Amino acid sequence: MSEMLSYIPEVIQAHFDEASFLYSEFLVETHSAKPNIVYISDVKERLDANLDGLLVNFKAAWTVCEEALTEDDAGAFFTTAYLAFHSGELDKVKPVVEAGALASGLLLAVSYGLAWHPWVKSGFWAEKFVAAKQSAIVSIGLFCFDKHQQMAPVNYSSLLEKTLSVGDHPSTMNLLSLIRKNKDDSVLSVLKNYHTESLEETYFEVLKTRVALKDMSAFDSLKPFVMTDNDYREQAIEIVFPVLEKQQAKQWVAELKCLPEPERWMLLAIAELNERALIPWVVTQMESPKLSRIAGHAFCKLTGFDLRQKGWSLDDELLDSDWLHFGGDEELDWPDVAKIKQAMSL
Repeated sequence: MSEMLSYIPEVIQAHFDEASFLYSEFLVETHSAKPNIVYISDVKERLDANLDGLLVNFKAAWTVCEEALTEDDAGAFFTTAYLAFHSGELDKVKPVVEAGALASGLLLAVSYGLAWHPWVKSGFWAEKFVAAKQSAIVSIGLFCFDKHQQMAPVNYSSLLEKTLSVGDHPSTMNLLSLIRKNKDDSVLSVLKNYHTESLEETYFEVLKTRVALKDMSAFDSLKPFVMTDNDYREQAIEIVFPVLEKQQAKQWVAELKCLPEPERWMLLAIAELNERALIPWVVTQMESPKLSRIAGHAFCKLTGFDLRQKGWSLDDELLDSDWLHFGGDEELDWPDVAKIKQAMSL
């Protein structure tokens, strides 16, 4: 018996850690440019198995969950929220929701934690949440309604206007994600009225949503995100260049070219514009340690090739140590320039 008691906490912790990790994997893949449906299905199956493992000994699992509430880990919040809503107990749900409302990633995790349950269980909470006074709680309810394809009794425009006016960033992020997903252009007037001189996340997400809703008048406001140094520059390039008119896109590229050290931004823009005639120039940029991996990324977008599948990627141990000193783009492969030039006859 003593062996069982000493073993169970390790098993519970392993299930909790794995479920939290798999949620993060699920989120990254579902928000990628080309989600792998087969991989997502596999992740969900493994995630469900670990959640079931926690429910087998709920009392012990909840102890781990309570500790997780002191951290800012979205995966841990998802797992904790899932168990809280499973319990159906307000004294467990309330602290999870209150803590999750403090950051956009945590609020999304709590939203998924509710929606992961079938509607017969999650609908009870969702219906209560959409009638709440706090916008964050309403957004969790709306998320659940949306995931289960239920008609929500809430006006997005008035709620979004409220969250933007009071600077409720987490709730705004949750709402904008739902609006983009559902192509709800009824909120455009609210979005157009929001403006700030600061190149910060809320403003960027508002403009991103306007573009998703086919509001081309957002381009002028997005231009500073493309032309100046800020945290959302790459995303802005990826969003705006595919939908710019050809002549306007050429003008923006010309402006990028005049900036200091413009090569990185030009690589990204060229890839989004599908300028295949510039592939030789892109390959040349792979010879620079600072640009090599982002140039490889642009090359893949232009050609449709996968560096690993083609055998055109390099492992770190094959590279000169000086190259490894350049930070950034760690999620991208190092391209094998020699093989690529030979294959492309460059």
